[in-house]
Amino acid sequence: MLGEYLATYRPGAAVKSHADVLAASSQPGFNMAPEVLVRLQTEAGRGAMTDADYLLAAQEGPAKMRAAIDKILDDNHLDALVRPTSAGSDMAALSGYPDMLVQGGVDTNGISAGIAFISKAFTEPKLLGYAYAYEQKANARKVPALTPPIPSSWWM
Repeated sequence: MLGEYLATYRPGAAVKSHADVLAASSQPGFNMAPEVLVRLQTEAGRGAMTDADYLLAAQEGPAKMRAAIDKILDDNHLDALVRPTSAGSDMAALSGYPDMLVQGGVDTNGISAGIAFISKAFTEPKLLGYAYAYEQKANARKVPALTPPIPSSWWM
């Protein structure tokens, strides 16, 4: 899928596939954020979207994830779950529930650490409020040391 995306939206890119991106990102001096490199390596070992295990997980997974989140929230009388995250919105992607990520700070190596808020369907206003309140109190928003500036020409 990445190859199709690159062919369509970045036809002149030096990389043409996930394997190319991984190989380039793994080179010394490339300065890829370690958490992104780990994700690329993990993705390289996954099967195809036509595998039986993937199809079963895609069919049954969202309802199971929603039920698990609902149970945790209901059993503990919670409005939302808050968790550390450095890899994205996996719970939201698997459940379809709203998720709000904010920066939790950076570690001693300059690696960004996030905080994610997730709750049931149609709770976006509450999640925005929780995230905003956290940001105001924590004042944790920092540009990670390994994040290079994006040149303005990239957006053209």
